[in-house]
Amino acid sequence: MLEVPETESKVKKTVVIIGVISLVALLLWGVTASLDTLANDRAQSSIVVTTEQGDVIQTVGAYGRLQARHSSSLIAEVDGVIADIVRFPGTAVEPGDTVIILENPQLQRDLEQAQLSVLEAKANLELVEAALEEQRIVLLNELEMITTEISLSQKELDTKKFLSEQGLVTQLDFLRSETNLKKSKLSHSLLQRRITALEKTEVAERNMALYKLQEADKRLELVNQDLAHLQVTAKRNGLLSNLHDDIKIGNPVTRGQVLAQVTDPDNLYAELLMSANDSQLVSSGQEVLLNIRDETVHGSVLRIFPTAENNQVRLDVKLPQKLPPIARANLDVSAKIIVAQLESVIKVKKPTDGLKQGSLNQLFVRNNDKFIKRDVQFGLVGDSNVQVLSGLDVGDEVLLTTNPELIKQSEISVDDVQDE
Repeated sequence: MLEVPETESKVKKTVVIIGVISLVALLLWGVTASLDTLANDRAQSSIVVTTEQGDVIQTVGAYGRLQARHSSSLIAEVDGVIADIVRFPGTAVEPGDTVIILENPQLQRDLEQAQLSVLEAKANLELVEAALEEQRIVLLNELEMITTEISLSQKELDTKKFLSEQGLVTQLDFLRSETNLKKSKLSHSLLQRRITALEKTEVAERNMALYKLQEADKRLELVNQDLAHLQVTAKRNGLLSNLHDDIKIGNPVTRGQVLAQVTDPDNLYAELLMSANDSQLVSSGQEVLLNIRDETVHGSVLRIFPTAENNQVRLDVKLPQKLPPIARANLDVSAKIIVAQLESVIKVKKPTDGLKQGSLNQLFVRNNDKFIKRDVQFGLVGDSNVQVLSGLDVGDEVLLTTNPELIKQSEISVDDVQDE
């Protein structure tokens, strides 16, 4: 028969005893902590407040971001590949400052081709002008010869007319000379019409050559502009707010692609969202307390969008020109919209949540050494205070309690409140 050693039995007993002691200590600690918590809750379940005169403000909450009222997009005006990013978001820029540099080898080839086209168009214009000048010289020379021929024919006709009258030449010779003169005059008239037509042709052909030259010049100008557009520059003063996610060195861009945004940091507005239920209380022009990184800025509701999305309604808030230095476009902000405000009225701290405007409530009001339950008519329910229409005067001490045992009573001793 096997026997359990006595030493092993003692060890097991010791472990059991230690475990029991630890469990008891843990239970005692839990009970003590619970009692402390209950005591604290009980101590905080009742407070005494004093009715006073002041302002009651009701607000609704909203959240959103700051947005730039004036912004411009940096748009790629040519195709290319990003070679360098000169400026990054958060940098102040001025008109002409380079933000991104692109490269496009095809544009260099287009430049060379455009330059050759300009030279070709200039040579063509010179060739047209030379050909037209040659035609003009030929026609003018022929016109001068015909003019001389007419003069000689006229003299010959006059001479033969005289001789014909004297009977020295035949009538046939006279008629032949007269016919030659008419031919010369007809040739002269034809040359004049050809010269007139040449003048019109000169205008048309010269204009055509000039148009081709202008077209080549314009093509060269456009290529030079495209080369200049490889440097994407800012068009206005402002702050480079962001670069698009795909703007990285080596990535391709296409003409018309938006690359970045430049915003005016001194001209911002708030784009906020509020619950659809709260939107019924909000209207244009209401004051807004905007929290920008723990700094409060006063604004006003500019407009409220008519539709709701995901049970939220969007509104825009107009802000003053002077904003905290931390203010930036796309910065998260929170806001309180003042939907109702009363000045210099009797007010008391809100006894509980869920109060309705104009409701009748029962509060414990101090009378000597007792708090006596009294009917109190509430008005506007603010964020932390409520307007008192009747039942309380300025200076009255009111017991606000959530203790169910005290709430059931009609009056409470001051000592009971202090003991609690």
